Amino acid sequence: FLWDYAHIIVPLFVFCSAFLAFQKNERIVLSVSYITKRLKRLLIPYYLYLIPLFILTFINKPDDLSSAFILRMVTWGTGRDVGWLVVLFVYLLILIPVIHFMYQSKKWLFIIFFLSSFLTVITLLFIKSPLPFRYMMWLPWSFFLIYTIVFARYYKNRNVGLAILMLSAIAFVISRDLRLSQHASLILTENKYPPNLYYLSYGIFFSTLLFYVHQSIDSKGWYGGMAQRCFEFLSFHSYSLFFIHFLWVKLFVDFGIHKIFGWAWFFIFIIGVSIITQHGFNSVSKKISAARH
Repeated sequence: FLWDYAHIIVPLFVFCSAFLAFQKNERIVLSVSYITKRLKRLLIPYYLYLIPLFILTFINKPDDLSSAFILRMVTWGTGRDVGWLVVLFVYLLILIPVIHFMYQSKKWLFIIFFLSSFLTVITLLFIKSPLPFRYMMWLPWSFFLIYTIVFARYYKNRNVGLAILMLSAIAFVISRDLRLSQHASLILTENKYPPNLYYLSYGIFFSTLLFYVHQSIDSKGWYGGMAQRCFEFLSFHSYSLFFIHFLWVKLFVDFGIHKIFGWAWFFIFIIGVSIITQHGFNSVSKKISAARH
């Protein structure tokens, strides 16, 4: 139960990335420099992740380290491989400026796009995508981006925030009942590739709720210096931490070390060792950069 409902990470990734972009009033120009800069941020952590992944695979399951496996992972994998997150963020790289432009300059087109994405997430409650999910997931995730741009513009109005919480909660309950009526799986990961209204309403509700919780705590000054630095560290490095934690999970699961932990301690341990790894990587990067200059 807790494992399933902890799958809020990807919606939070998308929300944070899009929210910061949509808060800007100036137009986001889809230029070569814009694309190049963001592609580097997406691809460098992923390809660095592949190096230890290949080493671990060679040590534990050498027969799996085939040329086909290497090619598949280098080209961002297939199906639900971890590379799907890279594909999603490449889509977002293009979608965020496009949605921002439509919202500011082409309201009629924005409304049509909203209706298309909304109908898609509803349709996916009843049928499976006829296409591989990687080819079409940009459309249902656009619905989440549209929520984010509206929220980014009106989050200071608590009535809007309350309305979003209520509507997303109602959408979650209704879509859950619809899935139950079809004897379909309620496991969130089974409703994620591509995401339907059941999965996205859950993401919208908790993204909104956590935003206001963070804002409330921050306004009261409850964050101490150390707590604030930890929060900023996790926020800034969330994308690379995603890959680092996958490596540690693979290492401990492949060698059976995870069996000595209970699930709670394993969860805490993975978070801790991932943060330490990221901190070590940052230190090495700073030393290399300093040596170059």
